[in-house]
Amino acid sequence: MEQVKLLILDEPTAGLDPMARIEVLDILREFVADGEKSVFFSTHITSDLDKIADYITLIHKGRIVDSLSLDKLEEKYIMISGALEELKTLENEFVGIKKGDFSFTGLILRDKAIKYFSHIKGIKPSIEDFLTYNIWGDK
Repeated sequence: MEQVKLLILDEPTAGLDPMARIEVLDILREFVADGEKSVFFSTHITSDLDKIADYITLIHKGRIVDSLSLDKLEEKYIMISGALEELKTLENEFVGIKKGDFSFTGLILRDKAIKYFSHIKGIKPSIEDFLTYNIWGDK
């Protein structure tokens, strides 16, 4: 009998208490441990992704926005914050941005950050930042 090579799950940990979530994630981790099997699952619980994901694919309105390894996420994107006057006319350069009365925080491609905001020290984006700013940024 041939073994399953791919599990496709929709919100596998939704509604579970924290201990049950950990157990389910452990089972999934064991499933893929040999490197011959994969798990594809959708979730809104980004902390689960932090614990188990090797790759992230963001699908929004039926379109793949980006699909990359977690290492590539950190190489490709950066989070930067600053005063609104530093933003100038560069708001459209961001993947997503949130503006307050005096400051902004946004997700931007690392090469654009280097080009336009080299004076601002950025931080690596979390999975939640990647998802949030791609979908719910003010752009």
